[in-house]
Amino acid sequence: MGELIFLLLVIGAWILVSRRLESTVVSAPMVFLVAGIIFSFIPIDKANWELQGGTVLFLAQVALALTLFTDASRMNLRSARGNVDLPSRMLSIGLPLTIVAGTALALTLLTGLTIWEAAILGTILAPTDASLGQAVVNSPKVPLRIRQALNIEAGLNDGLSVPLLVIFIALASAEEGLESARDAISLIGQEIGLGILFGLIVGYVGAGLAKKALATGWMSSVAQRLALPALAILSWALADAVGGSGLIAAFVAGISAAWIFGKVNEEEVGFIESEGQMLDYTMFFIFGTAAAVLLSAFTPIVILYALISLTLARMIPVALSLIGKDLTLATKAFLGWFGPRGLASIVLLLVVMEEAPGLAGLDQIVAVASATILLSIFVHGLSTNPLIKSYGAYCQRIHPAASEHKSSAEPRTRKSDTHRENVAQK
Repeated sequence: MGELIFLLLVIGAWILVSRRLESTVVSAPMVFLVAGIIFSFIPIDKANWELQGGTVLFLAQVALALTLFTDASRMNLRSARGNVDLPSRMLSIGLPLTIVAGTALALTLLTGLTIWEAAILGTILAPTDASLGQAVVNSPKVPLRIRQALNIEAGLNDGLSVPLLVIFIALASAEEGLESARDAISLIGQEIGLGILFGLIVGYVGAGLAKKALATGWMSSVAQRLALPALAILSWALADAVGGSGLIAAFVAGISAAWIFGKVNEEEVGFIESEGQMLDYTMFFIFGTAAAVLLSAFTPIVILYALISLTLARMIPVALSLIGKDLTLATKAFLGWFGPRGLASIVLLLVVMEEAPGLAGLDQIVAVASATILLSIFVHGLSTNPLIKSYGAYCQRIHPAASEHKSSAEPRTRKSDTHRENVAQK
């Protein structure tokens, strides 16, 4: 009970000063992460707050399922309103290259990891966090086209990374004799196949019923706001219960729901974000308690991997994916730098710990991934406003007809950080 009281006190304190913090470089994830680190040194029982705990995994997967569903449900909205050439390149070329770069980096710097364990690490750290990057996406100083590219990429790359993680976990387990090759192939098919199947069923049927009930006036306005989060959690729970990937199911269900509705009500999507925000912050708090325990494992090699992972291992793949696009080097560097690692990487790490606890290199994977996420929350958070200002000034100097200024629709963003950036621009 002591840990819950501490967390509630932190939430209360953050609520009281949240408006004030919006005018600083201090983000909510930083606050809850630091609070978790402080809490780790308080001498009380923390058994329920360890990363390996079932409750923590449950909360984390629900939080990511809501995020995956929400971001996927917006896919049609975004695609219909503006160009998708940049994010499609970054997702189809940049994301795989980032995973390859992270894998190669692990095999080069870290000893003892097999190729599939290295691929697991590279996949965990490939997705970017949409919520941590909202200050950039909300800034009017950054051209609309660039903001939209980052917004769509961050919203979809976590969902695209989950199937790859499932495959790499199965291959690593088979290579280390934790299961047979046949079982590994069966597991891959089961998790991905059932995840897609239940995502389609829940998305199409659930959204279809909700649309019908809405059209006939059977659904109240309150129930309408609950429909999407209910579908997100139901798709995740059903797929997970039968041995499929609940995260894949939530992502596919979001795409299916958007297809049925044609246009997902942004108020309903905003409701999911608002209600799920505290769940996200709770995960950063819990991650902070675990990261503090792992500090002794953050060796120079681990820190070196984290630094390269956050810079070259992302920036070079992004730049390569944009070859042929008429963008300046500064813009490509800007797009490559703003790839913060956050909730998605935390949850993918928890999935690996839950599904493959016997991996020989698991401790190293946990240490390296944790160090990278921890470092990212701070370096990306602290660098956001200065780089927005410098890049914004640069964009004002280049020709108005430059590719960066190509007309694009205003991206729909998370409401929680909109005021933060508005204040920062004044």
